Amino acid sequence: SYRIEAVVSAQNVVQHLRSIDLSKSSSHHETVAQYSRELLSYLKDGYRFKDLRKILKSLPILLTMDKSLTTAPVYSSEFSMLLPNHKHLFIHPDIEKSASFL
Repeated sequence: SYRIEAVVSAQNVVQHLRSIDLSKSSSHHETVAQYSRELLSYLKDGYRFKDLRKILKSLPILLTMDKSLTTAPVYSSEFSMLLPNHKHLFIHPDIEKSASFL
């Protein structure tokens, strides 16, 4: 019997996230939403703070209120419910909590 162990570096994770085609994949949306805190924490441990902020801006890990992933700028507001037809413009509360260290 063989045991295979693999180490996935923060750089491997970033490379994979950059390869996601947002127009085709919806399964990534749920995964990112479910593991956002762990994902950000893992990346934080693998990069210097200054580099991480720059890298995160280019990754499709920003989940919006309509549960879509985007790299576009969005708003953070506790009053997003006042614009129910524009959920795509507001950050999802789970992501906002996870990203509080940035």
